[in-house]
Amino acid sequence: MMRLYAHMYIRWPRFEPSHLFGLSDDQCRERAVIETGEWFNSRGEKLGQGALDGDDLHRIAQELEADEMFIITSTGTVHEPAHDPDLPGMDYLFKTARFVVIKGIVYFIPTWEERPRYVRDDQYVYEGQCVVTVWSREQFKALHESHRLKFMSV
Repeated sequence: MMRLYAHMYIRWPRFEPSHLFGLSDDQCRERAVIETGEWFNSRGEKLGQGALDGDDLHRIAQELEADEMFIITSTGTVHEPAHDPDLPGMDYLFKTARFVVIKGIVYFIPTWEERPRYVRDDQYVYEGQCVVTVWSREQFKALHESHRLKFMSV
């Protein structure tokens, strides 16, 4: 059964949104690690959007199944005109992802400006609440390809 599907957190008429991982579309968090994130699955389908805090990231990592991937971008990122904002595709996410979550692990992909401010010894700490592994975009691409070959039909 596919648990992470397009628009799963978005409220539609006659459709009750999912609350998997305790998330709600357009949610706010007092101590947000990312204020305005967009959430995607490993197929590049938009699941929902909203703020996420360190507790959210760690809960997602704990509750994900081994074959799932939760990708977070910043909504401030400009979508390229050729892309559907709800289904931008993996090439777009490889360029814009900020956090990538798989079973048991949260990865942060910092900008060059964020590296000196938040990164210490390849760990990311935000206001003392969230420690995650720092990765590069190239490592994200390799993880996604490995994940696709292991879990997804080609």
